[in-house]
Amino acid sequence: MQREKADIGAFIGLEEPSHPMIREAVNAGYYELQHQTGTARYPRIQILTIKELFEGKRLLYPQLLKAETFRRATRIKEKPKSREFLPDMPRE
Repeated sequence: MQREKADIGAFIGLEEPSHPMIREAVNAGYYELQHQTGTARYPRIQILTIKELFEGKRLLYPQLLKAETFRRATRIKEKPKSREFLPDMPRE
């Protein structure tokens, strides 16, 4: 986190975290974000297992932007190709 200058970090492991790992994460404190409705707090270090991720647990982090950051392209419906352009089909 220090090298990347990150406010929040995550450790994802195969096994449950040890007590020293949990203690280290708790001692790292919280990242606080001020916004219009108040202050949001996020653990600076979060520890999850692969099992927890598969069960639906997610990392807690500020989601400042909408999930869709790009405009969607207009969908163009293709006209059905006429029979004359299709390869010859066996006739029954």
